[in-house]
Amino acid sequence: MLIHQPCVCSSSNLRSLLALRDGNATRAFADAPYHRDLFDTHQLLVADGLWLSASSIGAVKSFLAALPPHLMSDGVLYDAPFATMTVKDAFECDGTAETVSLTVTDRSFNVFQNQLGDATEDAFGSTDFPCASAGLYLSV
Repeated sequence: MLIHQPCVCSSSNLRSLLALRDGNATRAFADAPYHRDLFDTHQLLVADGLWLSASSIGAVKSFLAALPPHLMSDGVLYDAPFATMTVKDAFECDGTAETVSLTVTDRSFNVFQNQLGDATEDAFGSTDFPCASAGLYLSV
């Protein structure tokens, strides 16, 4: 008997709805402590099908911790209980890319399917703000 496994997209949508209902990530990310901690600390739900590594999640957490509070409240989380960061390229079911929305609040953004350290760039060349791996800065 062939048992069809649910696609990762379905599980991320269920995690999002559960976090929205509960207001925390205790049940939504019971099996993913780094994702749970990021949500409970910074109200950022990562919809990646648990693709991102602990190091990559840690880098996102460090980035958000460095943001001034007004950028979090008036920007990232404006008028939403939490924001969603998607890694849409990480969602594929049976060889077909998923196309459903992975967000349940008014605040979300997508990042490329890269782990911390996969690539570097100086997106702010010729400025006083040199920064390797500036992709998240450009997204947020």
